[in-house]
Amino acid sequence: MIGAPPDSIAIPQESGWMNGEVFFQWLQHFKQHVQPTETNPVLLILDGHASHKELAVIKYAPRITDYDIAAVVDEAFSRAARLDIAHNGFKCTGIYPFNPEILTDIDFLPSMMTDVMQEVSSKENMANQFSVAHSLSPVPSTSHYLQMNRILQPAQQIY
Repeated sequence: MIGAPPDSIAIPQESGWMNGEVFFQWLQHFKQHVQPTETNPVLLILDGHASHKELAVIKYAPRITDYDIAAVVDEAFSRAARLDIAHNGFKCTGIYPFNPEILTDIDFLPSMMTDVMQEVSSKENMANQFSVAHSLSPVPSTSHYLQMNRILQPAQQIY
């Protein structure tokens, strides 16, 4: 990998998506470099992706139960879990007071990066799959593809 930090690894995956085997290899690499110990513990917080729930991963990594989390994050949680922050979170997202205009179509643009077409089993089905995929809007229901094009076409509107 040209320009990558020393000791970086690249694990190619045919589909381009993470799976349990690739994640397990990454986890071993991560542990080798952070070198957690009893006196120097490391907390790695993961989302609920299926690759993080493989049996090999679960057996390899020591587990923290739901009951342990409070003690692990007590200080940070106490600083962050304030009433003013909670109120502002509801306000800036338009949840309360309700404001459906606070998020614009451009706010949903990053979600389009993860929209992928469903794999097709044969080349004959590809044309049909392509037309079906483009007749359904893959963007959130609060947005619309045509509105996104309208917003993005004139460059001066973005800058």
